[in-house]
Amino acid sequence: MVSWSAATANGSPITGYTLTTFTNAGTAVNRGCSVNANRTSCTVTGLPTGGSYEFRLTATNALGTSTQDTYGPWTN
Repeated sequence: MVSWSAATANGSPITGYTLTTFTNAGTAVNRGCSVNANRTSCTVTGLPTGGSYEFRLTATNALGTSTQDTYGPWTN
């Protein structure tokens, strides 16, 4: 499970978050989630054992999508 702190609204309420998983080499992996603003975590499954990954999170509101915050690397 990956969790984060709620983002600051910055002029418009947050409507959701998108978490994308990348290999440590920077290649996007089709694992991650999109959740409503009331959630600040998601479970990422199916990542191969022994790999090194980082997670990138964006927040979205009526004004657009934030820049990515990067967490990791983590080894599975």
